Amino acid sequence: HDPRVLRELHGLCCVCCKDAAKGISKAEYVLAHARIEQVLVPDLTPVEAILAAEILWEKDAKEGDVMSQEQFFNFLFRIADMYITGINDRFLGFAYASWLNELFRRVAPR
Repeated sequence: HDPRVLRELHGLCCVCCKDAAKGISKAEYVLAHARIEQVLVPDLTPVEAILAAEILWEKDAKEGDVMSQEQFFNFLFRIADMYITGINDRFLGFAYASWLNELFRRVAPR
């Protein structure tokens, strides 16, 4: 994995979760997912964002009680994949890192 991408993934994880190494709770995931969705889809209401997150929890957590850090990273990659298209493989790491950094800046509490 590209170190720039991993740095951004860890940054987002730290903003969204207390201790991702121990796992991400459903409550943390729902809050993080809702914040991210509202940044990416501004017309989405908070209730819609939370409902979407609760539905996707089952898929992303593989029906577990706690989500692993790797599963959370996969969730972030799935979202990034929707926005990062048509990039030459040589620049893919940079594109993902830049996109994740921008998401981090917009999601992180001020």
